[in-house]
Amino acid sequence: MMDDFARFNVKRYEKVLRDGTKLVLYQKLESPIYIRALFNSGSRFNPPGKEGLAHFLEHMVVAGSKAFPTKDKLAIYIESRGGEFGAYTGVDTLGINVTVAEASDLPYAITTLKEILLEGLFDPNTVETERGSILKEIGDNESNPFSYLHELWSSLIFKNYVSGRSVLGSRETVSSITHDELLDYYDCAFTPKRCVYVACGDISIDELESAFNNNLTLKKGAYPITESLPQKQTESSTAFKFYEGNQTHMILGFETVKAFDKDEIPLGVIGEIIGGGRAASLTRKLRYEKGLVYGVSAGFSGYTDAGDFGVKTSTDGKNLQEVVDVIAKELERVGSGNLTQEEVDFAKTRLVKSAKIRLQTSRSWVDFHAYGELLADGGIFRLNDWLDAVNKLTFDDINKVGVKYFKPGILKMALCGSIDPSKITINH
Repeated sequence: MMDDFARFNVKRYEKVLRDGTKLVLYQKLESPIYIRALFNSGSRFNPPGKEGLAHFLEHMVVAGSKAFPTKDKLAIYIESRGGEFGAYTGVDTLGINVTVAEASDLPYAITTLKEILLEGLFDPNTVETERGSILKEIGDNESNPFSYLHELWSSLIFKNYVSGRSVLGSRETVSSITHDELLDYYDCAFTPKRCVYVACGDISIDELESAFNNNLTLKKGAYPITESLPQKQTESSTAFKFYEGNQTHMILGFETVKAFDKDEIPLGVIGEIIGGGRAASLTRKLRYEKGLVYGVSAGFSGYTDAGDFGVKTSTDGKNLQEVVDVIAKELERVGSGNLTQEEVDFAKTRLVKSAKIRLQTSRSWVDFHAYGELLADGGIFRLNDWLDAVNKLTFDDINKVGVKYFKPGILKMALCGSIDPSKITINH
């Protein structure tokens, strides 16, 4: 199956491998090859009390394999051809990335993936070394208000969803994860039904298909991994963590819809209007007119079970109430249906035109499409469809979505700083 992205000089091809795994290629001539093995095996599938298990697995699969017993040996193998590998864990997904310069280097990429996905050593001493590394990572995250803010916000806005659980886990949960639990998750997380391979670069789909079929066959898995829904908790409007210093980092927002909902794209346009760049309304009001912040961003983010719209910035603690008031007033303007035609047209044009600038690399095409290729289930995610959907949105469409979601009394706030949160009021 082939789709033509002619205006970007890209073509999309799709195959199903012999083991049942979906393979997608965004063919981009004269470009290096970037491949992502993406699995629906992220932190949402961590058992209660074992938060951080998926992220721990991510560490272990790149820590050593049968052919490359230490991480540096794996790195030497792929980097000797100018390539790279990496891994990450999110709420929904766990991803392994490899990149090489050209098609002749594909065997290095496939071997690297095979060693990571099928040949992990899980040496007990390495487990303890990586456990120590993760505990340091948790400490680094908690000590940095800019980093920790997202985790604090997720635990507030998604309190009654699996998405609200920590990806990294806590010191207690990571310390409790056993060698056998890692092996069990390894056996079940990397299966064909949970996987999509998404690649981009100057290579044919037939070359990719042959390389995967002949060298990498995923296991079926001993048993399916499932979600454990959290117990219902009391709602609250503010989450706070104390940090020394004058600067306060904050997110102000509300719950919306899950990923791939029909309202995701108009919510994205609204985010572009109020916090999408230097010309955004909140940038003008908070930075250019009042000098209260250095930067501000706004937008929709979503997972398979929930989503949110948030405004993120930082300011001196003594100015926090004024910043909160300005943001709340701007969100109220959106909820009153008072966006202008000029704002809507500007945001739509910026989103559409900037896509060609943002999607210059092989990795950018994989980044844009991989999550949707795995989890969209009929939702809009391919670039052509996404651009067409943005272009078709009318001024009335955008204002209606604003009125629908930006309602009074729904705002929540996450704060990292030294202020007294009880003295900050959300006037909305």
